[in-house]
Amino acid sequence: MFAYEQQKEDVYHWLQNNSKSIFKDLGLKDIFLYALALGFKDGARLQINKRRANIRLQYFNEQDEWLLKVVAISEAQNLDILTKPKDIINIAEEYANRGITLLQTKMNNELGDFGKIVHEEIHDILISSNSESNDVNETKGGNKNDSEKNLKVNDYLKIGESDEIEYKSSARWDLINNNVNKELEKAIVKSVNGFLNTSGGTLLIGVHDSGTVLGIKKDLDSLKKTNQDSYFQYLTNLFSNKLGVENTQFWHISFEDINGKLVCMVKIEASPKPVFVRDKLQLSDGEFYIRVGPTTRPLNNEEFHKYNETRFLKK
Repeated sequence: MFAYEQQKEDVYHWLQNNSKSIFKDLGLKDIFLYALALGFKDGARLQINKRRANIRLQYFNEQDEWLLKVVAISEAQNLDILTKPKDIINIAEEYANRGITLLQTKMNNELGDFGKIVHEEIHDILISSNSESNDVNETKGGNKNDSEKNLKVNDYLKIGESDEIEYKSSARWDLINNNVNKELEKAIVKSVNGFLNTSGGTLLIGVHDSGTVLGIKKDLDSLKKTNQDSYFQYLTNLFSNKLGVENTQFWHISFEDINGKLVCMVKIEASPKPVFVRDKLQLSDGEFYIRVGPTTRPLNNEEFHKYNETRFLKK
């Protein structure tokens, strides 16, 4: 349950019910998030003296939760905050407590344009982070790309799957049927293709969807040589054959031992040009995938041409 300052309850209700308010008929959750964004933009938190718990957690959708996590990580400057839901709530409440007063003032002074202003401020927060996985370890004045390179497997496990993070239990060994399954290889290739064609990302092989570390021992045992070098070469050949040898510069394969279980981490850069999934001798363009939230989605010809104009041809 999220709370706000009890003395400011009338402000929330005024914003929610007044005919002049752009928030008329919206829920308290929406006003709370706008106030949070404004307080965060202002860079100030205000402690709550008397809590009025009135906003239920189930009202918050996935995008709302991303905003809360991004703000908390930016405030704490480390990933440990993700394991402390009470602290995440406290940070959000104190930023919102500061923002609600500013919100009322801005409503009075900039009534005509304020809806657009607030939407832009929330948009700026989300875009500046790009996704939680990009900014989680960024320090003030640091370089985003450098901080991204420093993230380890455990960091990505704390964050969870997103538009730029995906977990795969294995690359080729079917853990249910106990045999090599080429369909799993196709799924891995599609994920890498989606990252290449969108904003880049990180693929963890040997991790269940739930975040449980399984390791890649079964994959390794299915190869002629059961070592990291052999697995590295296996993935390199798989990606090169399906995505083009000219694109090898955009993926980086490494390994980490997590409590005795080996996890393969593939970091993928965003490609400056479209990349297709194709068979080695295929002459046509093949399949084209992008990331949509925590999923990989194919585009048909019409969708590809529209996407190509905005993603690759945009000047």
